[in-house]
Amino acid sequence: MGLIIRLVELLLVLVPLVGVILAVVKGISAATKRSAERDGELPSADGDPVQPRILAAKSQAAQWRTITRVLDEHHRTDSRWLSYELDAA
Repeated sequence: MGLIIRLVELLLVLVPLVGVILAVVKGISAATKRSAERDGELPSADGDPVQPRILAAKSQAAQWRTITRVLDEHHRTDSRWLSYELDAA
């Protein structure tokens, strides 16, 4: 009976440890893949080589729209938070 308890204890230690190791390996491989795609070494999902994204999305107007959209969302979040904090109930 003592052997079974020791094996269960070993599993309780090893299973989370293996999970952490697998998560680290998966994260590193994903980061490496993203880096290679960004550098143009790997093809994209549609099979074409990845080109630098210097398109209309990088224009000043698109950047301004993105900034205003983010600021509006931030304002909405602040308003919701403040109404929650000031709620007396």
